[in-house]
Amino acid sequence: SKPGAPMKWKYEPNPEPAAQGVACCDVVTRGAAFADGRIFFNTLDGHTIALDANTGQPIWNAHIANINIGETITMAPLVVKGKVLVGNSGGEMGVRGWVKALDAGDGHVVWTAYNTGPDKEVLIGPDFKPHYDMDKGKDLGVTT
Repeated sequence: SKPGAPMKWKYEPNPEPAAQGVACCDVVTRGAAFADGRIFFNTLDGHTIALDANTGQPIWNAHIANINIGETITMAPLVVKGKVLVGNSGGEMGVRGWVKALDAGDGHVVWTAYNTGPDKEVLIGPDFKPHYDMDKGKDLGVTT
């Protein structure tokens, strides 16, 4: 648009104010992603939201993190092959880290991979072939 052109639309997500007290290091968002005519972004209080890029109207809103246990979301989402990838913040608050893949069409969680725990929860399968011997073995996320 030209300088001085009127604003096309505005969307305000109004996150829960309590999320500010849970966030360890700052109350930030690191950006949005654009794919297939949609804008995807995260809110500090644990939502991933998809907006129609032309109208600013919400398409879906997925509540995927829990501020009551210290989880927040500060990262920009990453859209890959029809999935919106999102990870949580809150390690400083003792929360278990995760990455979730949301369906870009409707926002439902397709899978969750944790950063600790048994292989089935970390999503390490038989195709994982670590180079170093110390990284070989089953369920290393439980003992290390």
